[in-house]
Amino acid sequence: MVTTLLLKQLTIFFIYMAAGFMMVKLGILKGEDSKVLSLLCIYVLLPCAILKSYQAEYTPELRDGFMLAMGAAVAAQLILMAVTYGISGICHLDATEKASIMYPNSANLILPLVAGVLGDHYMIYASAYSCVQGIFIWTHCTSMMKGSRDMNWKKVFLNINLITVVVGIIMFFGQIHLPKMALDTLGGFSAALGPISMIVIGMLLYNVDWKNIFQNVRVHLVVALKMVILPLGAAVIFKCTPIRTLAEDGEMILLVTLFAIMAPSATLITQLAQINDRDERYAAAINAMTTVVCIVSMPLLTMWYMK
Repeated sequence: MVTTLLLKQLTIFFIYMAAGFMMVKLGILKGEDSKVLSLLCIYVLLPCAILKSYQAEYTPELRDGFMLAMGAAVAAQLILMAVTYGISGICHLDATEKASIMYPNSANLILPLVAGVLGDHYMIYASAYSCVQGIFIWTHCTSMMKGSRDMNWKKVFLNINLITVVVGIIMFFGQIHLPKMALDTLGGFSAALGPISMIVIGMLLYNVDWKNIFQNVRVHLVVALKMVILPLGAAVIFKCTPIRTLAEDGEMILLVTLFAIMAPSATLITQLAQINDRDERYAAAINAMTTVVCIVSMPLLTMWYMK
């Protein structure tokens, strides 16, 4: 049932992507117009989706589930980093490849995907991964892409989505509820996150040189590690260890974390490659390939996990 819903939702998302692709192809929009929509997603739609996810009734079960999701997110991020660094010497991974493997598109894709597949009440668990990854991205990932150990702590703590998570957690544990009109407004913005995020990806895919992607062996290596090997390892750990018993509905909560791990590479990696004088076309190629592969890899891994 979950696998069917996931495949259906991914198909819908790919239709949105196709719409973005065709708008650029037909000249309705330009590829660079995607930047405006990206800013809209990052600074308006995503914070609204995160804040809405925390407007849930506090229960001990939901609290335990959130703590499990947060712990699983931290563990998953650390394991992804450890394994990637462990194999980087063997596979000769550069900074762009390592970042693409370690950091999935856990916000723009996973929040609306979880809402569509599992329901809005599971979005609070998806936001836990987004929060954890946000801290790592603006510290470890940015310094790695710059080739420097300098940390921009201002960007970490003033990131709008991280601030929204903190506010949301305070409101959740303090049971501070927004009025219905505010909730309806957040819901409207949240509903737009999935379609607009996918339209942006479709617009970016138009400028991808697919011939070079398929001829590049390195891209296939990174995709295999990112979309198959590491997610499969995470699925085995979640399925075959007692971690699922740490909270009621633990299996589904960990599935949310698994969705994030199985997601394509974060689009932010391409932007970081661009501003740090790395090969942004290579980063975009990895992002494009992992995005296409996810429509097959995510349902298959989910099917195995739910058996």
